Amino acid sequence: MRFLVIGSGGFVSSNFTEFCPSDVDLIFAGRNAPLGGSEWLVIDYSVKSITRVLDAVRPDVVVVNAWVGIPDFSVKNQVASLNLISRVGEALKSRCGDGFRVFGMGSCFEYKFPSRGVKTVRISSELETEKIFSTAKQLARNILEQSCVEVGLEFTWVRPFYLFGKNQRVGSLLPALVAKYKRTGTLLELANSNGGCDFVPVSELLSFLRSVVDLACSRVINFGSGHFISNVEVMLLFREVIGSQLEPRSFFCEDTHTGIVCGDSPLNVVKDGYELRRMIKEFFMENL
Repeated sequence: MRFLVIGSGGFVSSNFTEFCPSDVDLIFAGRNAPLGGSEWLVIDYSVKSITRVLDAVRPDVVVVNAWVGIPDFSVKNQVASLNLISRVGEALKSRCGDGFRVFGMGSCFEYKFPSRGVKTVRISSELETEKIFSTAKQLARNILEQSCVEVGLEFTWVRPFYLFGKNQRVGSLLPALVAKYKRTGTLLELANSNGGCDFVPVSELLSFLRSVVDLACSRVINFGSGHFISNVEVMLLFREVIGSQLEPRSFFCEDTHTGIVCGDSPLNVVKDGYELRRMIKEFFMENL
């Protein structure tokens, strides 16, 4: 099955290359070469260049993974991203009868964050309307969905939760823990000790998309582990990995949980919480 990924640079695309299912022929289109040596076609994100790539590749699946400037969520970058998505949408409008499936990459931050406690998020949950990145992603979904509906293409908007894995930016929590310890031999001080996330390995994302290609599913699906892990527990997992190399300085109660839990994924990406915790510890061990 031929997958065309529009948006070749960045964390997610680099993991598509390394963790590509055996029955997927992966081709990237974008300004920057993907990590890992996958086939890459240069585009300038004009409608003409995107259309040219669609003609050349004849994909079974198109994954729209392009966005500008993450983690800089400025108004300028969101406007630039929406202009880019609009051009992808225009190119898709020329594909009447092609019959491929389109996945658009959204974000868990489209959902409204709870003011307190743990919130189980479903597709029907309230959306965030006041933050520029959240509303830009929702507008992007509308643009792509309308273009696909117009020409009869199957469309699914995927909202990943807290992805972690190789090539993740150092400012993210898990890589930041590793970087601080390797640099100073000390633990990172948590800015938000009451927080937490639905962590999900980015290595599973492309396999997840492949598994739902032929399934009848809603226009929006969540990609999450279904397990909440607090920032405090992440610290405990990291301490387990480094063991006696660091003298403990305090006790932590892992019964306190606040944050977001994701549900509604059509398939179980991670079988249980123990497996997820093993994968987080494996990330630490591989990068220390």
